[in-house]
Amino acid sequence: MLSLNAQTVNNLYVSPTGWAMWEGSFSSCKVYLDEQMVAENVTDNFFQLENLTDGQEYITTVIPVDADGTAFDLMLRVVHCHHSFLF
Repeated sequence: MLSLNAQTVNNLYVSPTGWAMWEGSFSSCKVYLDEQMVAENVTDNFFQLENLTDGQEYITTVIPVDADGTAFDLMLRVVHCHHSFLF
């Protein structure tokens, strides 16, 4: 398991509805969905993925970025399947 420091993302979790959250101490991060960047300069430890298709499998990747804009090689990736819930 990766240790928590200024250059790593820990405990990446993506809910069935596309809510992604993680732990880490860094300036910002980039979020990728299936190898396509969907957000950059994310300063919170969460992000809502959008335009997901029910039953489709996705790969979400979070890459930490330092204050000077350097993206680190250390990242965390998770495979998840989207399911919307009807209430």
